Amino acid sequence: MHALLWPFCLQRLQDELKPDEFGMYIRPLQAQESATELKLFAPNRFVADWVKERFVSKIRHVLTEYKGEDAPAVMVSVGATPAVVATVSNEAKVSSIQTT
Repeated sequence: MHALLWPFCLQRLQDELKPDEFGMYIRPLQAQESATELKLFAPNRFVADWVKERFVSKIRHVLTEYKGEDAPAVMVSVGATPAVVATVSNEAKVSSIQTT
């Protein structure tokens, strides 16, 4: 998958959405791309549900324009990308070692 897929989507969505919608619901999303799907991680259930209800179809449309038939499926869930989770976990371990 093209490494710039999510940044391309972000730019298009920023151009098309109201600034407050983009800032509140799209900008906080973290993305993990694979050949077959784009996983979007929202900071909480409210944002995840809002994105699913109001923006997934627009995201799919942008992906289809960009990738055609090769556009990945879009999945939205609550959480963080595995790299962010690992970083936070490692920082917590370092912090607990330093305080003991």
